[in-house]
Amino acid sequence: MKKNIVCFLLLALPFFSSHAALRGDGQRKVEFRAVIENLDLTKSFSYWQLIERVEYVSPDLYRIHAGQCFIDVSLTTIPFPEGYVGARQFKLSYSEAQCREE
Repeated sequence: MKKNIVCFLLLALPFFSSHAALRGDGQRKVEFRAVIENLDLTKSFSYWQLIERVEYVSPDLYRIHAGQCFIDVSLTTIPFPEGYVGARQFKLSYSEAQCREE
């Protein structure tokens, strides 16, 4: 009977851990992907400005460079309801494009 319980727990473990918080590097990849795949970002630059670089500035802050301009993207955590756990949920907010004089 003990063997059956142990086998069940070992087989069920991946299903319980799938909603756990991500490791630091995994969370960073999720954030990075959300920043670069957001369509609002491409609308913030002019048609001719291509995104050239994404810079990690600090926790929850990324800087997107395109030509002579950049936009800061900040992440804001969406809190879980009481008693819930899981990977971090967040929303993105963008600054206005700031451009250097040419």
